Amino acid sequence: MKERIVKDEDIMNLINEIKLFQKQIVRNGNDSNLEDKINDNLTKLNNYPIYVRFDELQKELNSLFQTIKFSIEDCVNDITN
Repeated sequence: MKERIVKDEDIMNLINEIKLFQKQIVRNGNDSNLEDKINDNLTKLNNYPIYVRFDELQKELNSLFQTIKFSIEDCVNDITN
């Protein structure tokens, strides 16, 4: 799925613009104009089903990783305490 996104020039252009705007905000501080541009690009990205699905899967994976992390921490705490 990631390969399909990377090959889609429109999606990649939107993502790269978002990254550029985010870097500018970090360097120069908050800028409502740049934040609006980021939100516009995110809205456009959400019109691509492949991007939406990729984003959903990424969120699901992150949630699973957090669950695993907390389980491991609990086990380690039980052993060491």
